[in-house]
Amino acid sequence: MTAVSLHTLVFILLLLCLAVALLAVALDRRRFRDPLLQNTGAQPESLAHVLDAAPFGLALLDGESRFLYHNSYARRLRQNDGWQQPFMADAAAARQRGDYETVYRLMSLPDGRAMTWWICPLPRLSLAFLTDVTEQQRLQKNAQMFLGTLSHELRTPLTAVLAHLDIARKQMIDEPTRQESLSIAYQEMVRLAHLVQGMVALGRLEMSEGVEKRPCDLLMVAETAVSQLLPTADAKTITISLEAAAPLPLVYGDADKLKQVFLNVLDNSVKYGRAGDHISICLTPETDGVRVTIQDTGPGIPPEHVPRVAERLYRVNQDSQGSGLGLAIVAEILHLHGTRLEIESPPANEKTGVTISFFLPGA
Repeated sequence: MTAVSLHTLVFILLLLCLAVALLAVALDRRRFRDPLLQNTGAQPESLAHVLDAAPFGLALLDGESRFLYHNSYARRLRQNDGWQQPFMADAAAARQRGDYETVYRLMSLPDGRAMTWWICPLPRLSLAFLTDVTEQQRLQKNAQMFLGTLSHELRTPLTAVLAHLDIARKQMIDEPTRQESLSIAYQEMVRLAHLVQGMVALGRLEMSEGVEKRPCDLLMVAETAVSQLLPTADAKTITISLEAAAPLPLVYGDADKLKQVFLNVLDNSVKYGRAGDHISICLTPETDGVRVTIQDTGPGIPPEHVPRVAERLYRVNQDSQGSGLGLAIVAEILHLHGTRLEIESPPANEKTGVTISFFLPGA
């Protein structure tokens, strides 16, 4: 029988203990990782790539509410400090409630953004989902404003239509009165149709995330709009001229939406213009795009109204049959193109007329 020294026996026992410890670690890792990685066929690298592409923030926190992991979306959110203090407070509160007692919050930030988070404490970690809901909040607010404004504006013409239709249907009134009531009801219905169409168009613009931009010929867009408005201008003996420097670079934008800009501005100039007035359109190339200037010789806008004429439903003359949406739509389309509407109208004691201009970037 071979004798084994005490030193050799101790060494063998130490090796066995080390092997058992390594096996236990491997089994522990396998126990937590296999259900997700092996059973699904996913790999850690590909899983991390997928989580980084997720359209929400995902984070894991330890027992002290420190970030152990956060995906790309959450890393972008962490660049802003306005939400992290209340988030950490909610994470601590969730852990005090106990495992799986979730916390949800919708929070408005000082910079105007809005965020939501959902925190679920687990036995040793906390799982958090974070989302920037600023755009959703904006769209919801615009939708509420749209419905509120539309219901308010519809009330007056609808009341007038119903009142005059009620007069027209009475048997005891004379024919001239009946015809006058029907005429007023028809005019109010036309006004209603224009109002609803304008509000729907403006609502769609405000609730959209952008316009489809592509290189377009701005001169062709302006020529199409002018040709469409010429019959109405000729009927009021108002002249329209279009000037463009050659060569004119292409601009980057939505041709249909830009055509609507020209139509709305020209329609305002024609609608409020007088016989013999003139409207000039000038397209001027600049360093990075094209400057558009539309000037008329009409009655102009009182200085106190100029800052507000592009607001929705704002009318300088409350008795006007216009919807008060034309320039609001123009301003919103230009906003979606990354530019702004500029309006000037000199004091009446100097000269009359309105000058509208905007800049469009080149393609």
